Amino acid sequence: MAMYDGGGGDLGTLTNWTITVDYTVPGTTTSTLSYVWSPVTGLYNDAQATIPYTGTNTPVVYAAPTALTTYTVTATDIVTGCVSTASVLVNYTPPAPTVTPNPVTMCLGDPAVKLKSSSSSSATGTFCSGTVNVTIPDGPGIPPVPTTYPATTS
Repeated sequence: MAMYDGGGGDLGTLTNWTITVDYTVPGTTTSTLSYVWSPVTGLYNDAQATIPYTGTNTPVVYAAPTALTTYTVTATDIVTGCVSTASVLVNYTPPAPTVTPNPVTMCLGDPAVKLKSSSSSSATGTFCSGTVNVTIPDGPGIPPVPTTYPATTS
């Protein structure tokens, strides 16, 4: 091994040296980063939010919080020990309420049916002028007949 002094005519003795070789197979990449997310509540390993994240090393998680939550990822280079963090605020959007009418028997001239929501959140409905399609059965055992009624706002 040849050594040259880039500064010119200085003399010295080489007392110690090391060589570090980082080998990767051509066409592949190997990350030396470890990613840990917190808090784990509301984080998932899949986009369908069915596999909860448990705090293991993974670069990608999916958030489905039940409240406004700040998530933090800590990336650690396992070779150098360098640590970096980043945070993001994820807003919680409640699911749309499920509206299920109580079973009723109605005749022409009866009052309107009250709808009951299964959600604890409030919901407001607005009807615009136009056509509303309503399916009304013609009687027991007879298939429903689609019927169109005009809707007007007041």
